[in-house]
Amino acid sequence: MLNDVQSLIEARQIAYQFSGETTPLFSGIDIFLNAGQHALVGRNGIGKSWLASILAQQILPTEGSVKHFCEVGYLSQGLTPFSGNTADLLGLTKIMSANERILAGVGDETDFDVMEGNWDWQFQTESLLAEGEFNPSVLNQPLSSLSGGEQTRIRLLALKRQGAGFMILDEPSNHLDRQGRLWLAQWLSAFDGGVLLITHDTQLLQHVSIVYELSGLGLSRSIGGWETWLESKEQLRLGIQREVDQTRKSLKQALRDKQKDREKTSKRQSQGKQRRENANQAKILLDHALGRSEATLSRIAKQNEERLQRSSSLATEARTKLEIIDPLSIAVATPQTATSPLLYLQDVILPFGSDTPISLTINNGDRLAITGKNGSGKSTLLKVMAGLLEPKQGICRITLSHSLMDQHFSFLDKNQSALHNFQLQSPGWTEDRYRTRLAQLRIRGEEALKPVSYLSGGEQLKVALACLFCGPYAPALLLLDEPDNHLDIESRELLQKALHDYTGAMVLISHDNKFIENVGNMQELVL
Repeated sequence: MLNDVQSLIEARQIAYQFSGETTPLFSGIDIFLNAGQHALVGRNGIGKSWLASILAQQILPTEGSVKHFCEVGYLSQGLTPFSGNTADLLGLTKIMSANERILAGVGDETDFDVMEGNWDWQFQTESLLAEGEFNPSVLNQPLSSLSGGEQTRIRLLALKRQGAGFMILDEPSNHLDRQGRLWLAQWLSAFDGGVLLITHDTQLLQHVSIVYELSGLGLSRSIGGWETWLESKEQLRLGIQREVDQTRKSLKQALRDKQKDREKTSKRQSQGKQRRENANQAKILLDHALGRSEATLSRIAKQNEERLQRSSSLATEARTKLEIIDPLSIAVATPQTATSPLLYLQDVILPFGSDTPISLTINNGDRLAITGKNGSGKSTLLKVMAGLLEPKQGICRITLSHSLMDQHFSFLDKNQSALHNFQLQSPGWTEDRYRTRLAQLRIRGEEALKPVSYLSGGEQLKVALACLFCGPYAPALLLLDEPDNHLDIESRELLQKALHDYTGAMVLISHDNKFIENVGNMQELVL
C-alpha cells in the first residue's frame, strides 16, 4: 500500500490471534492513516473492533507494529462506566477547584501553577461545550445521569480537548438519535485532524474519502468515498462470480473427460482380452502389449484425477471467495391472517417520557415509523403496545399475532441454539427444513447448534429473522425497536430487504432516515 503523504498512524504486518485458536483473526495488515475521514467496514465478527483497538494502541498485536505520529484519541463501541462527573471526564476538575480557591483569596502556589496557561479556561470550555450543544451546567452532572447520546458527545469533546490529532471512533452513532447523528457528521467535517470511523452508519459513510474493508480476503482499500467503494465492491463481486462460473464449467468438463476415459479404458481392456483369447501370437508378446496398454491407461487416469482435483479445488476456492462478499437474500413468509385493527391506542399516556396522549390505529398492511429524540419515550411506547408495560392511562389493544424485536433480540433464548429457537418460535416443520433455512443464512452445521449468545451480532440477527420470517408463517404485526443498531452493512441490508418484502403491518423505531426510506411506504409519528 502506497503512503503518499505523512502518516499520522502507521501499522505494518498486523496480526491478531486469540489464545488457543489455531488461525489468526486477521494477519498481514498494512494500513497508513493520515488527515481526513477514513472508514473501516466489514461483517460482524470479522475483527474490526480488535483492529481498531490495536491501531489505538489499546491492545498489542500478536505480530506487527503500530506507530503514532500525533496524539491519538479512541472511543470504544460500548459506553465504559465512569463514576465521576462531566468535569472529571473533560479533565477540568483541578482547574475549576484551583480557580475557585484563587477567586476566594485562599489559593496557594500550587493553584497558580495549575492555572498557568489556563486562565481562559471558562471561555474555552464554554466554546467546547457549545460545539456539543451543552450548557455549562452539565459540568457538575454525574456522567452516568446523562443519556447515551449525551455521554457519547461529551466523550468526543473530551478527545478534542485532550489535543487528539487523530481519532479512532468505534460505532460512535450507536447511542445517538437522529439529530445527534446529524450533529456528529457536521462536527467530524469541521475537525481538522484525521478520523477512522468503524461504522455501518450510511450517513457518516457519505463523508469519508477512503474506505477500508476487512474481510476473509484481507484488508482492501478504496479511494474516492462511499459510492466509489460500493461500485468497486459490485465489480469485485461480478468478477468473482465470473470466476465461479468458469471454474464450475472446468470442473464439469473434467468430470466428463474422466468419464469418457473410463469408458475408453473399459472398452480397450475388453478388446485386449478378446484379442488375447483369439490371437495366435505368443502369450509372452500379448502379455507385454497388455502391460504397456495398462500402463498408458493408468497414466491417463492419473492425469485425469489430478486435473479433476485441481478443478475441484479452484471451484471451491472461487465459491468461498464469492461467499465472503456475496450479499445474502431472504425469503419472507406470508403473514398470518388477523382481523383489523391489529393495534388500537386511545389517549394513552406513557409511564415514562412524553406526557402527550397518544391515539392511533394500525390495520393490516399499515407501516408506521416512530421517531424522536433520545428520552422521548419511543421504546416505552413499543413496550406499552406489546403489553410489557402498563400506560398511566388510556386504552391499548393488540392482536395476538404480533412479535416484538429490539436491538438485543431479547425474544430469543440466548442459552439455546439457533435451531431450537427457530423450532420454538415458528413451529410446524421437520428439523431438516429448519436446518436448510438456517444454512441459507450461512448458519450451518455446528453453528446451528451453538448457544445464540456465542454468535456475533450479525449472526444473532439472522437467527431472529429466521424465527420471524423464514418459517411456515410470519406474524401479522411486527414491533421493531431500533433493529438496525449494531449491525454490519450486510446484515442491515438483509434486514432492510426482509422488512421491505414483508407484507404484514409494522411499527418501526429507527434513527436512520435512509433505513426508514429503504424499508419503504412508511407513515411517521414524531414523539
